[in-house]
Amino acid sequence: MALFYTGISDTINTRYKEKFYKIREVFMKNKKGFTLIELLVVISIIAVLMSIMMPALAKVREQAKKTVCMTNLKQWGTIFAMYTNGNDNKFMQEWVSKEKYQGSWLYALKSDYINNPDILLCPGTKRFETANATSTNRGSFGAWTVSSSHIPDPDIAGKIQGSYSINWWVANPEGAMVSGFPTKNHWRRADISQASEVPLFGDAAFWIARAMPGDAPPAQPGQFYESGNSLGMQRFCVDRHDGRIGMLFMDQTVRQVALKRLWTYKWHRYFNTEGPWSSANTTRPAWPDWMKNLPEN
Repeated sequence: MALFYTGISDTINTRYKEKFYKIREVFMKNKKGFTLIELLVVISIIAVLMSIMMPALAKVREQAKKTVCMTNLKQWGTIFAMYTNGNDNKFMQEWVSKEKYQGSWLYALKSDYINNPDILLCPGTKRFETANATSTNRGSFGAWTVSSSHIPDPDIAGKIQGSYSINWWVANPEGAMVSGFPTKNHWRRADISQASEVPLFGDAAFWIARAMPGDAPPAQPGQFYESGNSLGMQRFCVDRHDGRIGMLFMDQTVRQVALKRLWTYKWHRYFNTEGPWSSANTTRPAWPDWMKNLPEN
């Protein structure tokens, strides 16, 4: 009986195999390949689609970088808020010198970023230095490092890289003068009525920047040091996000700020928002060539 069923099975399998081969033979006879012209047409269509899609993809990538940058700044808003909430609403003292570096934001907030250093970097940052101040121009997308001559902390000096800066006027220094500037200018506390107009922390070419109303924009973006400048506004004046930078304000809001509007904010208590480079000044000097076509708002 087993042999009988085996014979039937073999017969059925043979018949199906014969049918399969006949179908395959018909299919192979009727199959046509692509001609060279058809392939060229397909390639041309793909090329056209790619040319249309690439600018859109570039915009998507840039928007993603802006989003991450703004997210970083929101995290910094939380960090600063936690510090001031635990310090009677007062900010850290301020960096003064190598001997008095403990008042710097980098040292005072170290425990909040040292294990998550990525929040120190805007995702648009492309250029990194191996030592502090190796040039006077890092470009809009350059990162800074910290020298032991500024902060001799082994966890910070030469170890971390960043692309944001604090507004140097946001501090609670001792005495009537610090680094040659009157301390009455400083925003010492977080609970102020003008908080929405006071820049706290944002995209910059160096880790500290003291903006002054008379500061001219840099000749080139990212030129963080220039003779005769107050080491301030030019450090924030970097074309990092289509003519704008990400900025955290003292009221915890995060905004994209046009570079041409930087002079209109209340950087310190007596900052003249109608100074020579303010948008409110109708006799403003001409912008440097690299800034002329940047957005006004």
